[in-house]
Amino acid sequence: MTTESTHSTLAGGDHIDGRHESDLPDLLTIDELSNYLQVSKQTIYYWQKIGTGPKPFKLGKHLRWNKQSVLDWLHELEVA
Repeated sequence: MTTESTHSTLAGGDHIDGRHESDLPDLLTIDELSNYLQVSKQTIYYWQKIGTGPKPFKLGKHLRWNKQSVLDWLHELEVA
């Protein structure tokens, strides 16, 4: 019996911990980003405050994260 690992990385495939990149919208809300990265919203806000993490932008009064920017940020973490 074979089982597929749920801990693939960006370099090794198109999913991370069973969460497929292709399932992400092009613009992520804080809830979607938090769920995808499996960190709390408070962590994401903290990252923004100290100038690290994926960079958000304002859409009206709402923060959004570009999917490709998030994936690029994750890739940078892998090679660092």
